[in-house]
Amino acid sequence: MFRRIFNKMKIKSLNCLDFDIVAEYYFNELKDNEIMKNFFKDYKIMGIQLVPDPVIRKHYDNKDIKITDFSLDNQNKKNNIYFYIKQHFVDFHIIYDEKVNIIPIDFDPHDSDHKKMLKYTLNIMKEDYDNIIVVDTGGRGNHVIALLDKFIDIDIAKDLADNISHEVVSKFDNAVDKAPKKGEVRIDISTFHSGGSLRIPGSINYKTCKPSKIIYTTK
Repeated sequence: MFRRIFNKMKIKSLNCLDFDIVAEYYFNELKDNEIMKNFFKDYKIMGIQLVPDPVIRKHYDNKDIKITDFSLDNQNKKNNIYFYIKQHFVDFHIIYDEKVNIIPIDFDPHDSDHKKMLKYTLNIMKEDYDNIIVVDTGGRGNHVIALLDKFIDIDIAKDLADNISHEVVSKFDNAVDKAPKKGEVRIDISTFHSGGSLRIPGSINYKTCKPSKIIYTTK
């Protein structure tokens, strides 16, 4: 059980196999990050577990509960995030259901600068959505996510995301909707379907041991 008083200072580096440090990161990150909390509360969760010596990655699909408790008080309850961190879960993704309250666009660059593409996508999404975040995934890519005021059918949301994707691909010669070659950027909405998943903004990317971060928000 995590008992020590976590420092209020942001930790400078992460070690994904030091689960006290992982717990401290989430403790600090979740204190003031309401967007991150809402992702946990609104969706069922898939976690990625790192088992040390040797390091083994395991996926855990949580089909029954949502994580709604972020305190250090109830670590033995399955709705508490530290219940999972104690079991070496470091990376958390939402599982899409039949209804969603987001429109996500995934940018997967292959040795390509995609800043102009991100800016263009953000601008066209601002025409229809008031609340948008841009996320550094902790890897090489970004997510641009419109946060909706209500849940809508995922098929409708997927069509909206598809329209954005097509507009970006038609605008930029190096934007593609398939696996990118060198110098290309994939505009990817392939996982945006019931049963698909998305890394929660603020969650640790298990591949790089870097946190995903919200780097821009319209609100």
